[in-house]
Amino acid sequence: VQVRPGEERLALLGAAFFLLVQAGQVLAINAGDTLLVDRFGVDILPRLFILLGAATLITTTAYAAVLGRPDRARLSLWTLGGLGMAAIVGWLATFSSAAAVYPWLWLGISLINAVIGTLLWVLAGEVCDARQAKRLFALFASAGILGSVLAGFLTGPLARALGAPALLLLNA
Repeated sequence: VQVRPGEERLALLGAAFFLLVQAGQVLAINAGDTLLVDRFGVDILPRLFILLGAATLITTTAYAAVLGRPDRARLSLWTLGGLGMAAIVGWLATFSSAAAVYPWLWLGISLINAVIGTLLWVLAGEVCDARQAKRLFALFASAGILGSVLAGFLTGPLARALGAPALLLLNA
């Protein structure tokens, strides 16, 4: 694994962070897809993907613009907290009786995940120097993949036990 003495804490925390965040992403994606398709079917997806393309361009461009600031780690942590709050708002929106909530919820989940994909690596880059990054980033990525796979396996049982909207709360 190439973790050197004194890096154990960094390696463990980084791997746990990637595992948990990417597990949360998979839970949110699965919940968003389920809630949307259950109400609208798959016919709505082409229009949403077109809208998602435009929204992703705007969102990621704006996010990239603020990444040039000197205190990227603090900005990234605040961004992660804000995205967690957005997931809670999404969960609360599922209590609405308006079906129109679900396309917007799906779009929001997709945009949040686009930003989180960049945010994970920005934070990893902030806490690792170049030599550590060469050795530890593979461990972080592997932990993230493990989190994605575990969340994929747990989605069904969790959704049956808690309901699909609760997966958004777990994501938060």
